[in-house]
Amino acid sequence: MFNKWSQEIRFITNEPTQLIVAKDTLAKTQVEQYIFVKRSRAPLPIQVQGDSISKKILLHSSNSLAYIANFIYPSILNIGIGWLVYNNSPKRYAYPSIVSIDLNQERDYTLILCLVVWLYFDLILRFEK
Repeated sequence: MFNKWSQEIRFITNEPTQLIVAKDTLAKTQVEQYIFVKRSRAPLPIQVQGDSISKKILLHSSNSLAYIANFIYPSILNIGIGWLVYNNSPKRYAYPSIVSIDLNQERDYTLILCLVVWLYFDLILRFEK
C-alpha cells in the first residue's frame, strides 16, 4: 500500500565510474548516481567500471520497512491487512537505498537506511516500555 513498484538507489563511488545495472548501462560517468529499479526478491547484479578497475557486486534485497512495520505497529486500522497485501508481492522487498563502493578495496560497505531507521524505532519502543 505504501511501497511503490520501483525504488531509488543512490550509488557513491570513490572515483568517477560508469554503472551497469542488470545489463543496462548508464550513460553518465559520475561519483554519485541515482537509479530507479523494480523491487524484487532476486539480487540485483551491478557492474562498476572506473578508468582502470572494474568490479561486479550483487545487491541483495530484504523486507521493506513498511512490511516490517505491519508486525511492529499493529493497530485497529491495520489488522494484518498490510501483511496480506505485501506477502506475495515484490513491493514487499527493498534494496539498500545508499550503496557506497570503493573500487580500491575488496569489500564494499552498504548503508541500509531502512535498517537503521527500523533499529532506531525499535530502541525507542524498548525504552518506552
